[in-house]
Amino acid sequence: MFYPIIDVHAHLPTVEYLKTGLFGSTSNVSPKSIEEMLSEYDEAKVDKIVILGMDAETTSGHKVSNEYMAKVVDKKPDKFIGFASVDPHKGRMAIKELERAVKDLKLKGLKLHPIFQKFFPNDESVYPLYDKCVELGIPILFHGGFELIGAGQNGGEGIKLKYAKPIFFDEVAADFSKLKICIAHPGWPWIDEQIAVVMHKGNVYMDLSGVRPKYFGNMQSLMTYLKVDLFNSKVMFGTDYPFINPDTWLKEFRELKLKPEIEKKILGENARKFLGL
Repeated sequence: MFYPIIDVHAHLPTVEYLKTGLFGSTSNVSPKSIEEMLSEYDEAKVDKIVILGMDAETTSGHKVSNEYMAKVVDKKPDKFIGFASVDPHKGRMAIKELERAVKDLKLKGLKLHPIFQKFFPNDESVYPLYDKCVELGIPILFHGGFELIGAGQNGGEGIKLKYAKPIFFDEVAADFSKLKICIAHPGWPWIDEQIAVVMHKGNVYMDLSGVRPKYFGNMQSLMTYLKVDLFNSKVMFGTDYPFINPDTWLKEFRELKLKPEIEKKILGENARKFLGL
């Protein structure tokens, strides 16, 4: 039976995007054109791709404008779904920029990165931004758990993991029951905590990006709960492209031999609900 496959977590492989240093100074990711990216996704038979903005100081301090994200979406609007990004520390300016990005630029969600943007998701100073998301009817995707950039470096390049503990999203979900939240990545080393939040809060989803499925067996809790309806009804396919190739991810995922109804939910059905498609 046909069902749409949706990657809810991809980054652009272009020179402009990679200037952010998003994949770290030691990454082997090389720049590609949008056409090359689309060719890889066509080969993997992925129907839609969520591309995520970046308004955060990474290793270079370079940011990607929401205008740039909107221009990329315009190249292939039937394939790309663009998420804006704003600096949550900018208060009213951030809210105004988000409203512009959604209403004028037609972006469909908000990406926030608590580690790079150095804020706790449950900080009430950010709550007006969440109010605006509810008003605009858009979801939020937050980075959660471990951060690869800085790993193994002295001081971790100054990056602090504490901002991305999954339990902080639990409080946001409780205070904003109409806000759809995705915790990006499987949340290691707090995977059990993340599973608990996803299962308890009906408005919290998670994606499987950043980890190749052949390594899911190292997270036994994840493999166990992927078979539980209360959990797998809100878990979504994501690659973290270009760090992981979509065809590679999908082939390894199918080798897990989950029930067809579970596979269908994870690869597209849950994303349709999260994105309001």
